[in-house]
Amino acid sequence: QNTVIQAPESIVAHDSTSMQSQIETLQKQTSVYKKKLAEQLIMSQTDPLTRLPNRQAYNEKLSKAVQSWQDNGDDLAVAVIDIDHFKRINDTWGHTRGDLILTKIAEVCEQSLRPTDVIGRFGGEEFVVGLPHTSPSEAQTIAERLKENVEALPLTAELSELCLSVTIGIAAAH
Repeated sequence: QNTVIQAPESIVAHDSTSMQSQIETLQKQTSVYKKKLAEQLIMSQTDPLTRLPNRQAYNEKLSKAVQSWQDNGDDLAVAVIDIDHFKRINDTWGHTRGDLILTKIAEVCEQSLRPTDVIGRFGGEEFVVGLPHTSPSEAQTIAERLKENVEALPLTAELSELCLSVTIGIAAAH
């Protein structure tokens, strides 16, 4: 013979309220964890000094442009930017000033590019730029603009005798 035991309604209501409270707490914790995970993902793909995409993130973005080039025959160019005499800058003015120059050059490069272009810090004093839908002559024009903008960067009085310049190599597929 089966016996049914019924809990008083006040206990059921309390348990339901308690469970709802636990669910809300877990939802809040999940939201916090998702936000932290998103922040960590961004940090893992960002160069901490220049705030540009790091090599891994750049490679992922460039692979999409390469796929478009392969699928559609779109023009594609890649530019590699190297800061001229960067070791001498670090040796003469110190790594703190060298880091400042890296960040300034990264900023001017990023500001000089189109929204469709992809820039990343490749390592050391090197940056790489993916130029989707860009012919070789357009890539040359962009590279010249980047060089001019770097050379025009205002420097502090302490660095006034420094003449910043970059060397840019271009590879293009069309």
